[in-house]
Formats: sequence, C-alpha cells, structure tokens
Amino acid sequence: MEAFNQAGAVVFEADATMRLFQHLIRDGHGLRVDYGIDLDRIATFVAEHPREVVRNRLDVRPDQVLVMCMGTYEPRKAQGLLAAAFARVADEHPRAVLAMVGDRGGPFSDAVHAIVDNFGLADRIRLIPLTADIEDWYLAADAFILASDVESLPRSMLEAMAFGTPVLASAVFGVPEVVEDGINGILFDCSCVASASDALRRVLQMSRKQRQELGAAGRRTVEANRSSSLYARDYRIIFGALASAQEPDLATALTTQ
Repeated sequence: MEAFNQAGAVVFEADATMRLFQHLIRDGHGLRVDYGIDLDRIATFVAEHPREVVRNRLDVRPDQVLVMCMGTYEPRKAQGLLAAAFARVADEHPRAVLAMVGDRGGPFSDAVHAIVDNFGLADRIRLIPLTADIEDWYLAADAFILASDVESLPRSMLEAMAFGTPVLASAVFGVPEVVEDGINGILFDCSCVASASDALRRVLQMSRKQRQELGAAGRRTVEANRSSSLYARDYRIIFGALASAQEPDLATALTTQ
C-alpha cells in the first residue's frame, strides 16, 4: 500500500485494472498506457511467409479449421476449461482442431493432458510445448482463443489481432476495452464452459470470408493505436515529466503530446 502511495507514477495497461487500485494511488499519479506491439515486424513476417507453407510445416491440413490458444499452461489461463469447451463442439465440427501452445510441464499440464485423453480427443486437441516460433502459430490459425479468468490485457490477444486472426476472448478486466463482441472479435464469460463452447461454435459456423472480415476488423483496431513506437513515446513522456517536476501532471503531459 505504501509503495502505491509513494510512487511518482503507477501505470496500468487497462482502465479496469486501474480502477481496482485507484483508492491506493495519489490523485493524478495513476494512468493507463496502452500496450504496444511491433506491428512492422508482424507485417513483415506475414509478407515473407506464405500461410500455406507455414500450416504444412506445422502439420495442419488445408481442410482443417485451426483454433489456437497461446499461453503458458497455468490455472489462470484455463486450458482445461478450453479443452472441455472444445469437446462440446468437436462432433458438430469435425474439421476443427484446437492447438494450445505453451506446455511447460508440471502438475497443471499433467491435468490438461488427462482431460484431453479422457475426452478421447488427442487427435483433435494438440498440446504444443513452449516454442520461440510463436509467429508461425498466429499465422497458421483460423481463430485465436483466450479463456483466462485473470488477464489485465493480454499481449497475445493484441498480437493475434495484428496478424488478422479473429479473436475469441473471455470478457475479463481490460479485454472488453479492446474487443467489441461481433465487431472486431467474440467475447464470452470467463470460467464458463458453456459460454466458451458457444463462442467456439460461433466462429466455427462462420464462412472463411466471415472469419477473415472479423480478423481484418481486429487488425484495424490494433493498427490504430497499438504500435510499439507509441508505447515507447508514452513512457518517454512519463519519465521526462517525472524528472522535470516534483508533482507532474502526468495525464496532461500524455494528452498534450
């Protein structure tokens, strides 16, 4: 509590998260800085890597509809819930496959493997170890899903949007500040298997063109104000304000630049 009170600036990536701690922060010292991602790097990767080649390298068939989750296996990321949600729609959509990237072993990972085995879906749910080649999976996916119950604002979701991959995300904390249901993505209730399966069903029932349109809307969202250069600029302004004034007006410093 004292650390919050003494800080010259307390920075959050989402208004929803900032509201949780606002009562601990001195007036004018809490602010939101939007996450930035390397949009140029992603655009270059997409331009230089044919999607069909990447899917073939990842052993994804042309006729399959790949839904991908990116994140280390841990309870708050809810990979077990996601496997259960996929199991509800697997028979309806036999071409659908789910890849959950980020398996790092341990008790929770063991539980996720057991859930998949118990559903008899080991051939439809791919449990992928941690990898440095995350761009391949973003590009190969037909949809990205995030089922976390604790996320301030996931960078993985923003990256998926930058790739033009339609996103499905649990409506927690700052996620609804970026994703509008049915406009630039799909939202569902966190910690709810039925709601997650309904979201999967919505995207799997779409035509390829409809998924592409949803993904394009998401890409436009992040291209508007989520570049890493803007992110760096905002922090440069904050550091400059803190260095030049005993009680800086951080909000004004950001909005006047």
